Amino acid sequence: MTREERENQILQEVIVKRTVSVNDLAKKFNVTMETIRKDIAALQAKNVVAKNYGQVTLADPYMEDSFIKKETQDLTAKTKIAQTALELVPNNAIVYLDASTTVLQLARLLSLRSGLTIVTNSLRINEVLSNNLNDVLLTGGRYRDLSKSYFGDWTISAIDSINIDIAFLGGDGISNDGVTISSYGELTVKKEVIKRSKKTVLLLSTSKFQRIGKYTYSKFNDVDILVPERQLTVGERDNFPSDLSIMNQGE
Repeated sequence: MTREERENQILQEVIVKRTVSVNDLAKKFNVTMETIRKDIAALQAKNVVAKNYGQVTLADPYMEDSFIKKETQDLTAKTKIAQTALELVPNNAIVYLDASTTVLQLARLLSLRSGLTIVTNSLRINEVLSNNLNDVLLTGGRYRDLSKSYFGDWTISAIDSINIDIAFLGGDGISNDGVTISSYGELTVKKEVIKRSKKTVLLLSTSKFQRIGKYTYSKFNDVDILVPERQLTVGERDNFPSDLSIMNQGE
């Protein structure tokens, strides 16, 4: 394993566990304490991890809020977005719902529909849809408690076998040319979903326009429709390509 590969795996370990001891990392990667400290120092120099009293965490700019905390944030905006997005769901479609809290609000509305095949990597969405008239498929995979979701090779393999009619995805923010996310595990899952979907819909409140996550998981030209909670200002619209379809409540 090269140093770069080890650094990437260290970062993934910290993303999943939130806090990891230096000793545990040295044991996991079977290297000396001196070597693991150099790896951590290299990641600190890139401002992606922090080390304090022998514990490694994500650096503050990339600290990700828990799903439970996110679920209660911007709830009015998320509900409006979900109501608009509901109009895009065809009858008898294969629908993918990702693990974002905005998409969770759409899942609540879809629990009143029937005849859909709903695929998700979200444990929380699976719980919401546990008693309804749709066929719900939970991907499984490596579980990440922070986002209440599954990721990894198993998850991607499950998605790779499904022909998705429409996918609804969230994000942590936007960059100059795409949608961003803070979790590397979520990034790889979302990329696979976009590849397998006939139509991709981004559910994103305008509060996210001033934020940026660690990874860009999709270019804007890979998204078919953006659904915010309200009509965008001219300045907000300039963040996106002119040919990106934007759907507001009531349109």
